[in-house]
Amino acid sequence: MNKMNVPLKSWKRIWSKVLIPEDYKNDCWPWLKGKDKDGYGVTSLFNKFTRTHRFAYEFYNGPIPLGMCVCHKCNNPPCMNPYHLYLDTNSGNTEYKTKCGRQTKGSEVNTSILNEEDIEFILMNIMIGKYNNIFQIAKLYDVTRDCVYDMISGKNWKHVTSKFTEDNNVPLIDLKLRIISTIHYQTFNYTRTT
Repeated sequence: MNKMNVPLKSWKRIWSKVLIPEDYKNDCWPWLKGKDKDGYGVTSLFNKFTRTHRFAYEFYNGPIPLGMCVCHKCNNPPCMNPYHLYLDTNSGNTEYKTKCGRQTKGSEVNTSILNEEDIEFILMNIMIGKYNNIFQIAKLYDVTRDCVYDMISGKNWKHVTSKFTEDNNVPLIDLKLRIISTIHYQTFNYTRTT
């Protein structure tokens, strides 16, 4: 323990803000104080903020290798139980969070311009023929063509596109082809007339 060589006063202060249950191997050890926007516990250590699960991992196991993430088996961000923590790469962590349904998506992403209702509305209007090309959608919603293309390809907003296509019994590829074929036709006409 204390493989970080944290001074006794500091580690006692941090661990005093953690609820350690009787079944300490299996149950979560929740951080009881401040949390960041993602729900992870945060504390001050060596005059800088650190996420508490990272502190717990290093306290019990030593330094975190460069490029590695400290991940939760329990999918509970404020948990500091060292039995629940493991190392993985960023891509491995993202894959695990996606598999467990914890990956930030859609309008939860703070850089998102569109929201779930916008995506449903766009898909519905493609389906009924109101929107017939990516340029039109991109201009209406003030987003890039790539943003629209990624949405209609199912790369982004999959949680919305999957539900929409299932509810409306229309494959996403049909909606994509409706938009893409129009673009190719318009591009072909543009190049022939100039």
